[in-house]
Amino acid sequence: MKKMFFMLVVLFMMPMLVNAATLVQGISVDGIGDLGLSRNTWTLYLKTTLDYADIDVIPANDNVIITGAGRVSVEEGDNKIVVTATDGTTKEEYTINIKVSRPSKDGSGNPETGAFLSISAVVGGIVVGMIILNLKKSKIQKI
Repeated sequence: MKKMFFMLVVLFMMPMLVNAATLVQGISVDGIGDLGLSRNTWTLYLKTTLDYADIDVIPANDNVIITGAGRVSVEEGDNKIVVTATDGTTKEEYTINIKVSRPSKDGSGNPETGAFLSISAVVGGIVVGMIILNLKKSKIQKI
């Protein structure tokens, strides 16, 4: 009975003792940094004008073949990148979800909707309003 209990404990602990990433030593995304290998899926937020992301993967040995890494095309919005590592017998997949946003063209951070007025338009409106108000006051005083 003790032997069976010991075997059950070993079988239940075995997944905790095995490292999740055996074919890859590290994954990094340029502009973000190193990703921890404690999981196989990440969601990253990247604000860039570039239409690509550089993904570097360090294989555990020379027999590991990496696909899906390197310079990968990205568009504004959601991008799903799957990196695969295989040595012929074992296969590991890593999913990197990159949400890309583009900075505004004028560098102000304002959305490009036209909803924001320039300072000169606001000042011009105030000056014209003051002139109209003064003209109306002068007409009232003449009567």
